[in-house]
Amino acid sequence: MSATIFKLIPEDVHFVPDKGNVEQVRSYLVSIFPSATVSVEQTEEIQFVDQGENFVQIACPNCDAVLDLKWWHNAMDSAWQSAFKELDVQLPCCSAHSTLHGLRYDFPAGFSRLIFEIENPEEEVRTEHLRRVEQLLGCEIRMVNARY
Repeated sequence: MSATIFKLIPEDVHFVPDKGNVEQVRSYLVSIFPSATVSVEQTEEIQFVDQGENFVQIACPNCDAVLDLKWWHNAMDSAWQSAFKELDVQLPCCSAHSTLHGLRYDFPAGFSRLIFEIENPEEEVRTEHLRRVEQLLGCEIRMVNARY
């Protein structure tokens, strides 16, 4: 059986909130999605937060060109060598500079040290839910809609 997991991550890949803020967000998500499994993962190292089967393509945030997956895999291998501390890349399509986190993933993906997961919720995560999480955390967030 497939699982749908909404992953909420800070836009700032290095952001680490206070433990109290993390617990407030977890409690809020449990109250909004009582039948879902809500979990929090916080790590010392940055990790790639993927969209699973929802992956379609990756595009350049500067010129919108679809990026070659071999180039992306090589860039990911290089970033992995630094435990994803170095995410800067020069894009092959237009030579612009970006980060692996700043690429346009379709569906969204990203990098983070903090992940809130909502597994198999009965309803969608709405914009007002995301805005409230941002208020509680004190930072902008990105939602990764994953399917496994």
